[in-house]
Amino acid sequence: MNRLTYIIVLAIFTSSALLAQNKNVPGYMGKRWNLQYQAYLFPSYINPNTSKVKVDDNELDRSLSVNFQSHITAGYTYSKKMEFLAEYHMSSTNFNPYSDYLYDYDTDQLYYPGLKAKGGAIGIRLYSKHFSPLGSHISFKVGFTKLDVEDLNYSYKNTNGLPQQFTISGGSKVAPTLSVGFGTNRVIKDFFVLSYGLDLSLYTGIFNSASPLSLLDDFGNYVYPSAGNSESNQEAYLQTAEQRYGLMSMVNFKLGFGILL
Repeated sequence: MNRLTYIIVLAIFTSSALLAQNKNVPGYMGKRWNLQYQAYLFPSYINPNTSKVKVDDNELDRSLSVNFQSHITAGYTYSKKMEFLAEYHMSSTNFNPYSDYLYDYDTDQLYYPGLKAKGGAIGIRLYSKHFSPLGSHISFKVGFTKLDVEDLNYSYKNTNGLPQQFTISGGSKVAPTLSVGFGTNRVIKDFFVLSYGLDLSLYTGIFNSASPLSLLDDFGNYVYPSAGNSESNQEAYLQTAEQRYGLMSMVNFKLGFGILL
């Protein structure tokens, strides 16, 4: 067999092998891609999800709300039991930088400042019984999150007892995020996907907080209202925002829908 014939035979064999590989995709029904939108939800009592402040007898009146995050995920089936993951997530919420007692504030001007979060992650998803992406699974992700925090404007009585306007500057913070997820995918008509489960995430910026796992800030990132836009106030203000997001992302129920390709 001359060299040209050998090359032609090798090319035909290689092409046939690649075609056979494409026809025998390891995933469910030969599908490779699992594209989903997922909503992350969890109730919140201590922390606000609105800018509106309710005051009762010069104390903050806390109420129940729901934390909400949006996640867009793409899963690529690598083997019968494993997917590679890529994810983009975004959310917006509010946080409380005040102490519980508001005697020297102008309570008519108080509001909970907002923060916005966005980021990405990569990881893997492992399936227990069925071919990817069908059935129960566990996922591991590593990524990053950027927080954008708005300024805080308020009126506070100065040493003469007169109201004075203050502003504490917001800013941005970026930190790694680690996640473990548990869930189940249901496939409808071999094309649509419904998913549900539980996600546990660690936003590592929470460790910048003086009291990272405290639900209240009384002994943590205290913002001194009379100090205005001091450097210590700016840092405490941003740390309070990081603590808020860290607690918000720590535990979430997730519901999703998507398609298989």
